[in-house]
Parts: sequence; C-alpha cells; structure tokens
Amino acid sequence: MKNKNITFLSIGILLIILSLFLFTRPAIFENLDFSNTGQIGDTIGGITAPIINLFGAFLVYISFQEQLKANEIQVKSLKEEKERNSYDRVFNNYISLYQSLKNHLDNLEFIVEPTPTYSRSGEITKPNHIIYKGLNALNEYVIRIEKPNFYSGQKFETYGIFLSFQFILKSLMELSDIVEINITNEKDKTFLNQNMRLMYESFLQKFAERIMKVYNEEEKYIKELKILKNNLDKKYSA
Repeated sequence: MKNKNITFLSIGILLIILSLFLFTRPAIFENLDFSNTGQIGDTIGGITAPIINLFGAFLVYISFQEQLKANEIQVKSLKEEKERNSYDRVFNNYISLYQSLKNHLDNLEFIVEPTPTYSRSGEITKPNHIIYKGLNALNEYVIRIEKPNFYSGQKFETYGIFLSFQFILKSLMELSDIVEINITNEKDKTFLNQNMRLMYESFLQKFAERIMKVYNEEEKYIKELKILKNNLDKKYSA
C-alpha cells in the first residue's frame, strides 16, 4: 500500500475515534447536548456512518486498484512465459537441426568393391562389399580420388558422396545464418556457433580442401563447393 493511502487511512481512523470522544463530552451549548443515553447511540451512528461508509468505499477503491495491478502483473507474466516457451521451442528446434546434420554426417556411406581374388582353380571369387561410414567414408572417398591409380582395381562410386558432402556444407551455412537472425540470447547463440564451428574446422574444412585440390576448379560443382567453403571460412575466421 502506498504511503498516501496509509495517511488517508490513519486520518480516517483518528477522526472516528475523535468523534466518539467529542460526542460524549458535555456540550458547551444546551442545544448541542447529546449526552442523554437515548440519543447518544443514534447521534454517534448517524454522524459516524457517512464517515465509515466513505472510508469503506475508499478501501474498496484501494483494493480495486491493487487488483488491477495484480492483473497487469499476471498478464505480463503470462506473456513473458509464452514468449519464453516460444523461444525455447525455436532454440530446441535448432538444436535438433544441428543434431540432424551430425547424424547425416555420421550416416554417410562409401561402398567399395575390392579387387577380386582368384581361387586355386583360377576362378574369380565373388568380391565382398566394404561399407565405410561417417568420417571414414569421407576419408576413404578422398583417398581414392587423390590416388586413383593405386585403387584402380576397385569399384566405387564417388558422385553420390560428393553431393552428400556438399549438402552438409550448405545445410551448415544455412543453419548458421538463421541462428544469427533468430536466436537472441547470446549464450544460446554462442553455444550453437561453437558447436558448428567445431564441426566445420575439425572435419569438414579439411575434406573440402583435399577435394578441391583434386578436381578442376572450373567444374560447376567444384565452383559451388569453393563458394561454400569461402563463406564458411569467413564466418568462422572471426
């Protein structure tokens, strides 16, 4: 309760007490003598009732004002909670997108059909397929395009894993951009950026450099890869 309201309340109480005292004292003038027992109750009640009613109305007004403030605080709290929940959903969604990107990297496959072996009778035995996963898949792919003659007896397909690698870089770039725009909490933004930076600098950047050394820079897909790498380098060099 404000100091002003306390002051008004104190004055009202003081007036009521003072009126009871004054109205029961001997009157200075006979016409104002209300000391008879038959008149004193009606007199005090009639005089003090308006004061008490006014005081009660004032208390109701104060209660109403306090209720309005309480309602405003509640509405504000609900709005803040709604905004916080909405933000948390956005943040968790980006965490899921980052995790999905990691899963895509972990699930990369590079299938190699080794050089066939021969039985004693000279027949070709059916070669086994070797499936490399995740970073091993990328590494085996890059090794084979770096030294094609060394693995000339093997069968493998390179275009699919190249496109998958390029997709990961493009997705990382897009995720980084939308995090910068939509995540307002600096700690959350730093957390996501640090994880994306770690993924790029620890793994993806080195593979991109090795792939670009092998292929002709004028090829369309290599140009796109180069643009992606340059943009990511700028983003994470700060």
